[in-house]
Amino acid sequence: MMAWHAKRFAWWLFRVARLLLIVSTIVFVVFSALPSDPIRSIVGINASEEAVAALRHELGYDRPLPARYLDFVVSLFRWDFGQSLVTRRPVGPEFGRAYLLTLGYVGAALGLGVALSLGLLVLGALGPRVLQQGILRVSISLTSLPSLVVATSVGVIIVRSGLLGGHGLAHGWGFVLATVSLAVYPTFSLAEIALRARQKAAFSQTAMAVRSLGYTELQVFRYCTLRLTLLPWIGHLSNIAASLVAGSVIIEAVFSLPGLGRLLVQAVLRGDLPMVQGIVVASVFGFVLLDWTTRSLSERVIGRTHR
Repeated sequence: MMAWHAKRFAWWLFRVARLLLIVSTIVFVVFSALPSDPIRSIVGINASEEAVAALRHELGYDRPLPARYLDFVVSLFRWDFGQSLVTRRPVGPEFGRAYLLTLGYVGAALGLGVALSLGLLVLGALGPRVLQQGILRVSISLTSLPSLVVATSVGVIIVRSGLLGGHGLAHGWGFVLATVSLAVYPTFSLAEIALRARQKAAFSQTAMAVRSLGYTELQVFRYCTLRLTLLPWIGHLSNIAASLVAGSVIIEAVFSLPGLGRLLVQAVLRGDLPMVQGIVVASVFGFVLLDWTTRSLSERVIGRTHR
């Protein structure tokens, strides 16, 4: 048994390493093909060619492309994102602080949305039909808008309503406000997906047969239709998470949060190529890992459903 777990863990490590190699290669090729010169962007257009060449040599940008690629990949496997072209300090600490902040409120928003969507699913599935239709109508109305518009609108409403008690965005309210605002879209988007899947599962042959045996609607929902309902719900978790992270660029500007989105905008405007590469690699890597997790969870649910 121990040997089987060791082999499985080794296979998982191989897949993670392969994923990191693929992501890092794509990012390096894309950024190497850009027509802009990051060194020229740092020193300015009026700098002499001697100053540009000196800085390019200092930072290693005059080395052959294969050597730079090898260094880039090896550094990433050590989780080292290099040195910022702007601050001349390691990218890791600054990027890590912003990443943890964004991951914190995005994860909290996703968790809150998951919990509330499951609550709406139970209410819609076991409550009267008019309640289910009402939840679906509200969900359709909100999800027809971009998630960023919904989050920003909710945040502005909360700020102008005076619910913050005059504290504004101080005392951590920016983090809380971003979490609550971002949680609205996944709540109703996941609730709509789950309720529509439940409607199909509730009239399946299996569900009808179970009802004919005298089981209550709660028992039918718990033992027959719940797993089928959760399959598409789980499948959309990674997409929802990706949309929340993408919305962080505007959310952090609105709520004054020094997170990943804000850092990315600053790095792009300054031409800080190592910072941009680090953010892109870590973000894509995180998205793919989340997608793997949701796929594995879906496969387990499917396996239990067919037992």
